[in-house]
Amino acid sequence: KYNSWVVPSPMTVVADPERLRGILDKVPSKAAYITEKQFDEADIILINKIDVLDDKYAEELIARTKERWPKAKVMSVSAKEGTGVEAWLEEVLSGGSAGSNLATVDYDVYADGEAAYGWLNATYSFEKTDTDLGKDAGELLEILDSEFSKAGVVIGHVKFLLRGDDRQWLGNLTGMADHKTLRETAGAADGQAKYTLTVNARAEIGPKALQDITIDAIDKSMSDCVFTATDIRTLIPGRPNPTYHYDKVI
Repeated sequence: KYNSWVVPSPMTVVADPERLRGILDKVPSKAAYITEKQFDEADIILINKIDVLDDKYAEELIARTKERWPKAKVMSVSAKEGTGVEAWLEEVLSGGSAGSNLATVDYDVYADGEAAYGWLNATYSFEKTDTDLGKDAGELLEILDSEFSKAGVVIGHVKFLLRGDDRQWLGNLTGMADHKTLRETAGAADGQAKYTLTVNARAEIGPKALQDITIDAIDKSMSDCVFTATDIRTLIPGRPNPTYHYDKVI
């Protein structure tokens, strides 16, 4: 009785200014190929973290991005401050063309880029403690930042969630300058205390080294707690082998 239509919106690829600049400057990186292919297919390239860039740098970055990807609409936002978000949403919801750009992918090079990144997922549980978990969370973020910096590792993301009695702390670390954030929020809505630490990391380093750095940082920062690793997994993504390919846009 009813006709239902799904209307795709323009595909947005969010760009970290530092990584975008590296691609434009052709800084050698196997992993950069993957990001570049995402930009090649984007309808909208959305440069984030505009709040940490000075006006001249931002204008230059936007101009170079438009020149490199002339088929994409280039916009800028600060997700942190909300600047430009409304204009981007208007563009996305305007019903413009979507999926109009196709990228040619060398899957051998793509596989090398995937293999450059190690992935880690880890979960810890710990006993109820009277220690300052906010202080522990801050130390964990600082140690992770210091150790990855000393190793010269390019970070895709390192995120953790530390849950205490009625509070929780969310830490985030990326490869961008001024890239550390730690946010404290209310705890579990069900009112039950959950003493856990969950970590998700993706960095341009082998999985074994990624695991060593992460576990060592947890051991040092949570030394005043009795905790147990309930799950630690690392991996390198395998080579993509798509069954079908688009060869044109209709």
